Amino acid sequence: MIDYKTCLNKQQEQAVTSTAQHLRIIAGAGTGKTRALTYRIAFLLSERIVLPSQLVAITFTNKVANEMKERVQSLTEQYNLPIDRMPLITTYHSFCLRFLRKEISYLPGFTKNFTIADDDDQKKYLKMTAEALKINVKADIFEHLKYALWNIKCLGLLPNEVSEKDIEDPILSYNSFINFYSKYQEILKKNNTMDFDDILIFAYYIIKNNPNVKQRYHNKYKAFLVDEYQDTNNLQYKLLREFLSPDALLTVVGDPDQTIYTWRGADAKLISHVLPKDFKDLVTVILNANYRSTQTILNTANILINNNTDRDKKNLLAASGLVGEDIDFKILQSQDLEAKYIVSQIKDSVYRRNRKYNEISIIYRSNYLSRALEMALAQARIPYKIYGGFRFYDRASIKDALAYLRVLINPEDNASTLRILQAPTRKIGPMSLAYIVSFADQNQISYLEAIVNHIDELDISSVSKSQLQNYKNALATIFKNLTDTNFKVENIADIIKEYYKNSGFLNYINEIDKKKEEKEGKSADKELDNINELLANILSFFINPPEDSLDLDENLNVKELDAPTLLSMFLANIVLMSQQDEMDNKDAVNLMTVHVSKGLEFNEVFIAGLIQGVFPTSHAINSIDPEALQEERRMFYVALTRAKQKLHVTSYRGYSYISNTANQSSQFLEEAGLLKRNVFTPFSTNYTPQTTAKVPTYNNVSSIQKKINSLPEKKVTTGQIFLNSLANNSNTQAYNYKIGMQVISTSYGIGTVTEINGNKVRAEFPDKADNKSVLFINTSRAFKPKDM
Repeated sequence: MIDYKTCLNKQQEQAVTSTAQHLRIIAGAGTGKTRALTYRIAFLLSERIVLPSQLVAITFTNKVANEMKERVQSLTEQYNLPIDRMPLITTYHSFCLRFLRKEISYLPGFTKNFTIADDDDQKKYLKMTAEALKINVKADIFEHLKYALWNIKCLGLLPNEVSEKDIEDPILSYNSFINFYSKYQEILKKNNTMDFDDILIFAYYIIKNNPNVKQRYHNKYKAFLVDEYQDTNNLQYKLLREFLSPDALLTVVGDPDQTIYTWRGADAKLISHVLPKDFKDLVTVILNANYRSTQTILNTANILINNNTDRDKKNLLAASGLVGEDIDFKILQSQDLEAKYIVSQIKDSVYRRNRKYNEISIIYRSNYLSRALEMALAQARIPYKIYGGFRFYDRASIKDALAYLRVLINPEDNASTLRILQAPTRKIGPMSLAYIVSFADQNQISYLEAIVNHIDELDISSVSKSQLQNYKNALATIFKNLTDTNFKVENIADIIKEYYKNSGFLNYINEIDKKKEEKEGKSADKELDNINELLANILSFFINPPEDSLDLDENLNVKELDAPTLLSMFLANIVLMSQQDEMDNKDAVNLMTVHVSKGLEFNEVFIAGLIQGVFPTSHAINSIDPEALQEERRMFYVALTRAKQKLHVTSYRGYSYISNTANQSSQFLEEAGLLKRNVFTPFSTNYTPQTTAKVPTYNNVSSIQKKINSLPEKKVTTGQIFLNSLANNSNTQAYNYKIGMQVISTSYGIGTVTEINGNKVRAEFPDKADNKSVLFINTSRAFKPKDM
């Protein structure tokens, strides 16, 4: 048998061996909640309080469920417990899916072979719903309907149960939403399909409305244990109550101070307020002996979270008794210097303390904050990996933004032009896009030249032509600005932002953010933040270009480069940085957002970007709901308690392109008692602002050209060359064609000129099966006469 006194601390033993029917375990970060829960399962089974077939343990992910199964199995074998089978350890959705497979006959219109719609399937069915109701899928109303549908389903309401007060969106009428919801469910049923939310909703519907079904499951299950209870939403709680018989045992484990998923429907009040109200005999055991962190780290976390109101008070104590090192708190001069400081500390830990890279984590509030960190790590050749997201320069919006810049340097970059034509589409559909590509190929010109110099010749709509003309104008403007003799490097971000705006790209990004906000709420990561972060990075590069970014002539001062050269160097630097992908990431620094970090722990943790308006977000600061700021505070608490031995917290000054204001340190730093411990830290740097490009060297630096040409980029073309092409200089006739003259094409073979109209030439290629007729432009890239 298990000797609980030797295996557990006093609080854990009290929780594990409790005879309470309804038990709430408030388990602080690192206090061994999973250990307590698995031993609780072992206790209930070994003491024959319930049989294995009568016990259900519910957690939120399959990974945790599998880990819990392994732990229970290990305890069973280690102590030779009299357990003949494993209990059901599963997730909410898996539990309900098992239930529905058996009880589907109570749900008219579905068979037991029903399918579950994945994200792509759901998008398809939502689109079918809109089409059936004659709703434009590109209209704002469609996005509002989808977001409202998600909210209503989180409440567990079927169409006939929705009231007007349940629809919080003022744009939607009650009838329009009910029609949409009803039609969507009708289409799903017709396809014998449920979406992810339906699994829980229909399980709740069946057991609530069928007393005989409820009684069967009340007889079957006599104990429920729920992990991470602070992440439970209202539907999950209602579902649990229906399955819970009057004599069944209930044990929940969670920490209200770690509720950071309210945007997904989690409600901290379910564990802090609702349980005590619904179960008058509820017994609460608090676990506060932390087995992860030093007391210095825990003191900071305790001080911070005490600023939240209406919470179950608890202070975490280090079970080891170790006080530990002081927290390293620094305020740097800029975001880039913050990143360089973090890199310097990582190097120190690896080389002086023999720390492995994978023992280190850098945590930040939002994904866009990884940019400066990734650059600094890459330049230092430190391997890293992004948890739960893409590297900064792998994100679609950033790749699109870079495509707009690459064509400035290399107009022959067709791949970048294709990205531009799809971000936004400019009303250019697949057929029109194929025509543009075909036109360019036939005339042996780049895609960019086709859409800039031959707009009127393209067989596309007038709306598309108008938008391409706007893009051409945007190109002309930025080329003029970049090659202006009065160009100043401190203006580069504004120049590029104007280019993005005039070309329609910024509006495209804003539309993406609008849709994300309608789907995920105001706390959703914004693509515009990524774009502004890119602009800040470009500005930093232009003002202080790294000396080692490319090999330069020894007599050349890197700060004397002109704008096109600096831009080409910046883009090349990103390509070099991507080579990090080939490095061995088994031992790599871990980069992640706070949400991703929950449940993880690392020997050394850096929490970066403690800026007011960033962490906490400006949305939380300005919200009329005090819960928004309290959740941000809980997020910082979660980040702090990921550290085991060493904790670094950093902030920085400078100007923010996100908030368009000077950066101010986060209010959380003072609340956690950190700000008074330190002052502004002038981290050592050779930073020397350079405001004016002095010598136009772009066309003369052969070593730069050689280096760039060796990268996976096409040959660099100067802005002035392409500026000339905008003036239609490329339309100068290259050959003196005559009717009947033979021409050579690498694609079509030998053809004959059949028509000449100014600089437009048509040739027939009889070698092709369909007697290919090609119209092309008489430029240097045109088909060569056979006899030349």
